[in-house]
Amino acid sequence: MLSYTGPEGKGPGPEDDRMARFRRTLTRPSPAARHVLAGSRRPVWRESLLPVPGAYIAVIGPGNDASEAELAAAEEVGRLLARAGATVVCGGLGGVMAAVSKGARSNGGVAVGLLPGHEHGAGNAYLTVELPTGQGEMRNALVVTVAQAVIAIGGSWGTLSEIALAMRTGTPVFQLAGWSVRDPGGGGPQPAATAAQAVSLALAAARPARS
Repeated sequence: MLSYTGPEGKGPGPEDDRMARFRRTLTRPSPAARHVLAGSRRPVWRESLLPVPGAYIAVIGPGNDASEAELAAAEEVGRLLARAGATVVCGGLGGVMAAVSKGARSNGGVAVGLLPGHEHGAGNAYLTVELPTGQGEMRNALVVTVAQAVIAIGGSWGTLSEIALAMRTGTPVFQLAGWSVRDPGGGGPQPAATAAQAVSLALAAARPARS
């Protein structure tokens, strides 16, 4: 079991002006974009997956080292999020990021990729929007900060850093397989047994933020 003990300290303070502007940009699509998206979203009528239009859910996980099971789970998560009207946010590259983008895009959803480099066109082929950040691994903080909930699929050092940043900033994290991460008090990401459960939990966590 992998355990991470965070430093003692106070909770996060308010976002700085640049982050606040960045988040508003993502959460306020243009009228034209809203018109297009409104016609493409298909709700899922099971009670646990009721639509949450406008929700932003980050999906994190290994890149090219992801297993076939992790890729299949990520694609299913993307499909369910798209059908619920949520926007997928990810790191924009391969592996879990490409699979969740594929699942979302193939079901009429939106996948936003925050790329580590400076170049446009470096993201996976399924992204709706790619945003080069030029921040390298530091873009992990952006991925989890713009989201209202995080779904972690599988494990890697990059995924662990994103989980830690999300937990530190108070963003709910729901984990589908991967590394076990618990603090000395037993706190950590909430486990999910299936892709559907992970999506249901993430949407429920995002709902209060939208009310």
